[in-house]
Amino acid sequence: MSQLLFLYRYIFVLVEEAMKIVRARDMRSFGKKGHDMKTFTRLIGTLFLRTMERAERVYQAMLSRGFNGRLHAMRPYGFRAVDAAFLFTTIVLLYLFRTYDIVDALGRLSMRVLG
Repeated sequence: MSQLLFLYRYIFVLVEEAMKIVRARDMRSFGKKGHDMKTFTRLIGTLFLRTMERAERVYQAMLSRGFNGRLHAMRPYGFRAVDAAFLFTTIVLLYLFRTYDIVDALGRLSMRVLG
């Protein structure tokens, strides 16, 4: 789970780094120059190297702060009866909205009640 959280966090960092590289290429080239496959592969290689360097720095920073691979929470999480009720209610409502025109039925009901 922690890997998915880190992936979500750092995917934006990766996209930002890629945009910096593309912007630098665009500033150094004019028109269509620099848009060939050779330049593209160099950009990917540069992005890979920068990503590896950043990952190493992030890992070292996490180790220096005592990260051991586990995310700590104030209370342990578990699947409780409330979660099961929420899941069941959500599934039923999604099924009803998918199979019946609930909005139309609510509109007709409100029209009967109001006028």
